[in-house]
Amino acid sequence: MESNPDDQQPVERDGVRPPPADTSAWADEHLFRRPRRRISRKTGSVIAGLVVVAIAFGSGLALGRSGALPSGQPPEFGVFWEAWAALHDQYVDPKALDSRTLTYGAIRGMVDSVGDTGHTTFLSPDELAGQKSSLSGSVTGIGVRLSVVGGVPIIQSVIPNGPAAKAGLRSGDTIEAVDGTLVEGKNLDQISGLIRGQPGTDVKLRIGREGVRAPLDFTLTRAKVDVPAVSWAMVPGTTVADVFLEEFSQGATDELKKAIGEARDAGAKAVILDLRQNPGGLADEAVGVTSQFLTSGNVYQERDRDGHVKAVPVQSGGVAPDLPLTVVVDNGTASSAEIVAGALQDAGRAKVVGERTFGTGTVLHEVDLSDGSALLIGVVEWLTRNGRQIWHVGIPPEKEVPLSASGRLVSPDELAGLGWTGIVSTDAQLAEAVKSLGQGG
Repeated sequence: MESNPDDQQPVERDGVRPPPADTSAWADEHLFRRPRRRISRKTGSVIAGLVVVAIAFGSGLALGRSGALPSGQPPEFGVFWEAWAALHDQYVDPKALDSRTLTYGAIRGMVDSVGDTGHTTFLSPDELAGQKSSLSGSVTGIGVRLSVVGGVPIIQSVIPNGPAAKAGLRSGDTIEAVDGTLVEGKNLDQISGLIRGQPGTDVKLRIGREGVRAPLDFTLTRAKVDVPAVSWAMVPGTTVADVFLEEFSQGATDELKKAIGEARDAGAKAVILDLRQNPGGLADEAVGVTSQFLTSGNVYQERDRDGHVKAVPVQSGGVAPDLPLTVVVDNGTASSAEIVAGALQDAGRAKVVGERTFGTGTVLHEVDLSDGSALLIGVVEWLTRNGRQIWHVGIPPEKEVPLSASGRLVSPDELAGLGWTGIVSTDAQLAEAVKSLGQGG
C-alpha cells in the first residue's frame, strides 16, 4: 500500500476472490481492487528475496537442464526448475511457452498458496493500472454492474452516461454471449475479462431481455466511465432514504455527506446504508464514512504480526450521529465495507441485516517489481472496534435474510419504478432493512 504525504491511514482495497452463488462486481474494470502503501527498504529486500526465483524463470536461467540451482536459493526450489525444463523439453507446442506467462503463473501460485484469499496477491502491470484507475472512481469499459445468479450473468445496474446506458441496456438484462463466446456457466472474473478492454475498442454483446423472445445484439464502444461512489433515493411510501455505497474510492465520504444532506431535504427521517457487493477501497474513506454516524470511540483496530495493536479513532464532526440507521450486507461485502459494518454494529449504532460478509481482514503493502508488476502482501490484520476478528470470519448480521433464487439487489435508481410491492418481491434484504426502521408494508 502507499502512505500519503500527510500519513493517512493505509489504502485498503479488495481483490479477486472466488465468487459466491450470488456475486457482483464491475464487469468492465480490473477486479484487482487492492490497497497500496510504500513499504520500508527492509521489507522490500525481504520480499525481493522471495520472488527472485520466479523472476529468474523469465530471465532464462536453466536449472533443470544444467542441474544447478542458483546460489543462495533454498533446495526446495529445484523442483520448480525441473518442471520448467520439462515443459520446455517436452511440451508438444513450444510456441505456447511464453516466459512471462509462465513466470507470472509461478508467482501467482506461490502467492495463492499463502491462503490470504482475496487479498495477498500478484498483479501484472495491466492489472495494477486497472487497480489505480478504480481507486480514482473511474473504470474503462461499458459501464455495467454484473451479478451471476445460477450461472447466468445479469446486468445489476447501468451507469448513467456510459456506453451501456447510451446503447439502451437495462437492469435485469442477461448476457448470453460476448464477441460470440457463450458465457453461461462462466464465473464473474471470466465474463469480466471478456467484456473489459481498451477505450475506443468495440465489444459485441448478445442480450436476453424479459418479454422479448429473440435475443438482442448490441455493439458498444468501450470508454472511460466515471463511477459515483454513492447513490441514493427515497424508498416509495416511506421516509427512509436508501443510500447505496458502491465502493470506498477517493471522495466517498464527501459524496455520502452530500447524499445525506439531500435526503434530509427530501424528507428522510431514517437511512439505509447499503454495503452489499461493496469490495472495499480506501481505509481513510472507511473511517470517514463511519465517522458520519458515530461521535466517539474507535472505528477499528490494527494488529501486526508481532501482536501489537493500534486503534484507529472516530473523526469528529459527523453529519448524522442520531439519524436512525440500518446497514445491509451480503457475502460480497468485504474489506473496508466490513470495517464500517463492524464498527456500527459494535457501537450499537445500527442493526445489520442481510448475509454474513466475506471476511477480508488484512492490510496490504505493495511491493513494486522490476517489470511494472507488483506483489500485494497482507502485513497487518484488522479487528472490529471491539476487537472481533474479521479475517476468515466476516461480520454476521443480527437479522439473516437471504435473497431468493429469483431475487436480486435493487439499486436506488430502480426504487421509484418498482414501488414497495416490487421491492418486497425482488429484494427481500432491502425490504427487511426498511421494516427494521419501522416502515414499509
